[in-house]
Amino acid sequence: MYALEKIKRMIGKYRFDQSVKKYFNSPSLQLDQTSELTIVSMLNTQSVAMYLAAVKSFLHFIGNAKVDIINDGSLTDDDIKILKTHLVGVNILNIKEIDTHGCPTGGTWERLVHIINRSKDSYVIQIDSDTLTLGPIPEIKSAIENQTAFTIGGPEFPTPVDTKYLAVIAKGRNNQHVQTLSESSFADMQSMQGVLYCRGCSAFAGFPKGAQSLDKLKAFSDEMISKIGIDKWNEWGSEQVSSNVIISMSTQPQILPWPKYQNFMFPEAYRPDSNAAFIHFIGTHRYKKGTYKKVALQNLSVVGKNL
Repeated sequence: MYALEKIKRMIGKYRFDQSVKKYFNSPSLQLDQTSELTIVSMLNTQSVAMYLAAVKSFLHFIGNAKVDIINDGSLTDDDIKILKTHLVGVNILNIKEIDTHGCPTGGTWERLVHIINRSKDSYVIQIDSDTLTLGPIPEIKSAIENQTAFTIGGPEFPTPVDTKYLAVIAKGRNNQHVQTLSESSFADMQSMQGVLYCRGCSAFAGFPKGAQSLDKLKAFSDEMISKIGIDKWNEWGSEQVSSNVIISMSTQPQILPWPKYQNFMFPEAYRPDSNAAFIHFIGTHRYKKGTYKKVALQNLSVVGKNL
């Protein structure tokens, strides 16, 4: 059964990859260098066309902005040329240029550090390349206007949650994943006192101007190391925990309403409906049902319109 699912995924990926290349023929965008909104993403060479679908569909509905791309080290000269052609004025920086100031490296930590640095003078939205914006997103416009934080979540934790309650749930899951171990430690952490935790996904998150600092991130990271150990804290997933924490420490943070904003098939029993405005096609179910391909192709007509 596993082999069959693997074959289905490979076929689904191939069909999607061939279709999304059509975005290379979509119109270029002139970015607004005066905007106080910055879109940040980390990108690899395999996801360039996918990323264009994500960022162009988002900009269509949010309006123009600055765009920062963190090159994970794999982007080729051709990739960079394509990105600069499609996003005129884009800022592309190499991951090696970013100092994490003693926090972990890799696993998108450089992205989070860059976001905090950028948020000193700009509202920053982190958007993954495997996302699509399908309709109006007034909640995001409101968050920018009111300088409040947000993250995409799910039905299990639709609102910020008490850390003591979350710790009980996390301990009951009895697994060694870095997110579970981290959340089970929150109730005893000095840096988390009085914080209601937004349990979301760092694939789509908003960071208000001047809301947080590297000092707070470093203090949280150091305390977490003292709780679960540096080897565990260096595992993939610790950045998502930290992104959630930084958002949770902001003023009036929100978890975006589900299923209008959703991680595809999380929960698995749910299927996207016509009311979805934003979908993160998370890896586990990304190519199932051909939904990602279908929606991406539908959005080609959207990105062809003027902002």
